[in-house]
Amino acid sequence: MKRTAEAAPLRGINSMTERTFGNITMASLYESAKSMICTPLAYVASYYSSLIDKKLSLRQTAHILNAQMAFTFTVFPVDCPLTLRFAALAWLAAALRGCKKSGLGE
Repeated sequence: MKRTAEAAPLRGINSMTERTFGNITMASLYESAKSMICTPLAYVASYYSSLIDKKLSLRQTAHILNAQMAFTFTVFPVDCPLTLRFAALAWLAAALRGCKKSGLGE
């Protein structure tokens, strides 16, 4: 008798949401990490939205923060090797392109 993958589930392998570490499941761990990241980002998004009079999503806010960090790493390290400066410049170009693709360049 031939068994198919649907008829014979693998034993002993849990899905990611069913794995537990003590009393904590992976799903609850993911949700708590997500809220720890998204809560401050939401505050920053509302601050930036009030500055530019446009409603920003969390993704757009993350793009702005990425561009700000890339700009900082491009401008401020004065005596770093030239290859790192070019890497920071490439990061800045990619970050600005990401901002434009997310709808911030209008």
